[in-house]
Amino acid sequence: MNAPDLAGASLLNSPFYNTDELPESPKPPNPQWRGVLIDAPAQAVLSLKQPMIILRGTYRIQGTNYPANDRLRLVAVDAATKQEYAGTAGQRDPSPDVPPPKTEEPDPEVVKRMVFSGFFNADLVATVKLPRAAGLYRVRAELGNLKSNEITIQVAVQ
Repeated sequence: MNAPDLAGASLLNSPFYNTDELPESPKPPNPQWRGVLIDAPAQAVLSLKQPMIILRGTYRIQGTNYPANDRLRLVAVDAATKQEYAGTAGQRDPSPDVPPPKTEEPDPEVVKRMVFSGFFNADLVATVKLPRAAGLYRVRAELGNLKSNEITIQVAVQ
C-alpha cells in the first residue's frame, strides 16, 4: 500500500483525508452496484514512524438516495470490549455559521437519473481517535444512513 502524501499545512489542523482514486482503492463489483465499500490492511502496526491506518473507500449512490447529511463517518468497534470509536472524516467547514447560498431545487426527474460517485482515503486512527493499543477492530463507514461493508483490522503497537 502506498504511503499517503503528507505534504501540506492542512494536516496540522485535521487528520489525513483526500478523495483520490488510488491503485489500492476498492473497486465496485459491477457498473450497477450502489453503496459504500471500504478496504484497509487486515493487520496494521502502529509506531511513531507509522502512526496511521489508511482506510480507503468508494461510493456510488443513486441521486434520490443521496443523503442530505453527506458527512463521512468512520466507526471502529473494539471486538473485545465493544467500545465504539467514531469520527467525521473530511475537510472541516471553515465557516460553519454562514448558511450556504440559496440554490434552485433540481428537477426530480433529473435527480432520479443521477449517480454520485467518488473515492476517499482517511486516517482511521486520527479520525476516530483510536487508542494507541493493540486490539481487533470491526470497522465501517457511514454516509448519511448508508453503511459500508464491515472489515476487521488487527492492530499491533511497537
